[in-house]
Amino acid sequence: MDPREWLFDKRVIRRNLERGVLTWKSYKEYMKSTPNLVDEYEVIDLEAKDEEEADDPEATEAAEEIAEE
Repeated sequence: MDPREWLFDKRVIRRNLERGVLTWKSYKEYMKSTPNLVDEYEVIDLEAKDEEEADDPEATEAAEEIAEE
């Protein structure tokens, strides 16, 4: 990861802007330079995964063992 990206990390961006570490102009420029990955994501249907695991006896057994701990 580029060390510059730590300045723009969404967990600390507000603090960096409030303290003057970054300016709104630098933030906007950075955001324009990042690629738009909106079409690159994969939707994961968690309910379908739960149904698949329910059909798998080994997964069910493992889940029960974890629940008992």
